[in-house]
Amino acid sequence: MFNGKKVKEELDNYPGTKLDFYKKSGLSKSTIISMISTQNPQAENIEKLADFTMQTIDYFFERDIELNSKKSETNSKSNKELIDEVKRLTKKTTIQEIEIERLTLELNNSKLHKAD
Repeated sequence: MFNGKKVKEELDNYPGTKLDFYKKSGLSKSTIISMISTQNPQAENIEKLADFTMQTIDYFFERDIELNSKKSETNSKSNKELIDEVKRLTKKTTIQEIEIERLTLELNNSKLHKAD
């Protein structure tokens, strides 16, 4: 059976905005909402979502096989860890850019004071 909760998890864990998620996945907001709330989304939409999120199609289905369940949990954790790492690196880069800007302004100010 299709598991809409997995779609919601992917949407919630996406590092960009929801609007970016819709645009980049090629699926409209109403399609994603429908996938979250229905058990029978169109196969084409599941395929698009799986390709965009880099998940297997099987990831979005509840299965009675315990092995697949464990694999899905591992994939989900790995993706969350990767997303957290991207967020951390992005924040670090932003802080470095701010520091470079601050030092550049400081240097420019000191040059102005020397010119006086």
